[in-house]
Amino acid sequence: MACGRPVVASAVGGNDLVVFPGVNGYLHREDDPRELADQVITLMERPDLREDMGRNSAKLVRERFNWDAITRYYLDRY
Repeated sequence: MACGRPVVASAVGGNDLVVFPGVNGYLHREDDPRELADQVITLMERPDLREDMGRNSAKLVRERFNWDAITRYYLDRY
């Protein structure tokens, strides 16, 4: 994400906290390799979508996943 790339990840663990389907990438069911392949193929065939999602990934890192934002998050909770 920090390199400005879209993400394709399985919908497990905390991936849904950083990957927002259609915004900065896709989430696929962990037991569905066809869905994974379809999402990757979509990004390969759509450079406009790939670039938009990549920009959104980089923006999310800058705004939400930097040390200042993470520190604020934990200070607010504790």
